[in-house]
Amino acid sequence: MSNERLELQCKLLNETVGKRNLYDGYNCEKCKNKGQIFYIRGQEVVARLCSCTSTRKNIALVNKSGLKELLEKKRFDNFLETENWQRAIKERAKLFIDNGEYKTFFIGGQCGSGKTHVCVAMCGELLKKGAPTLYMLWTRDARALKAVSMEREFYERIQEYINVRVLYIDDFLKVMKGTSPTPADMNIAFEILNSRLLDPEKITVISSEFTIDELLKIDEGTASRICENAGPFVINIGKCVEKNRRMKG
Repeated sequence: MSNERLELQCKLLNETVGKRNLYDGYNCEKCKNKGQIFYIRGQEVVARLCSCTSTRKNIALVNKSGLKELLEKKRFDNFLETENWQRAIKERAKLFIDNGEYKTFFIGGQCGSGKTHVCVAMCGELLKKGAPTLYMLWTRDARALKAVSMEREFYERIQEYINVRVLYIDDFLKVMKGTSPTPADMNIAFEILNSRLLDPEKITVISSEFTIDELLKIDEGTASRICENAGPFVINIGKCVEKNRRMKG
């Protein structure tokens, strides 16, 4: 095939419009939503994956874990910061995004104080940096893992939480009032965190109604490892109903 025909074929393929944006809402000008870019190699036209492939994988992860709706509502620019303690939380969270040393962020304490809001906002910023991010709602996802604890599916599911670059665990170890996390809960927590906290490439964001001191009493090993990996990014919000934003309408 002549060079002119190869160039024409390559041009036509690259100008063809794909439909991947219809599935994930992401519009890529480079590949025109085909997921591939064509070029000439020797005497043939070949394709390579477009850089938007990783972005689309991130979007799929976000959609799968239910983080999409939260990201639309919970951002740094609409985080309530009328009190000094709220401003301090936001500043520490933003600092974590750009820090290069610590890979774990923990915020625990008073319910309704904006813990989930600030953590979701952090996930949004990490996604903008291209980091694959998965959302784990403990009360939902730990229950699902316990339901298949004796099956092969358990291993496959838990690997998703272990291997993803950024994991946000919301309501970590939350249980019914007056009860404590079960051995099964602690086993899941250990399986996930033990692997992640040993890997310097993994970023783990954790919010909990337990303060770090309360977690130390439940499981000193897991909590102390969180402290070690989070360093200055351990935030405890004192349990005070005045800090519950949900009570203020």
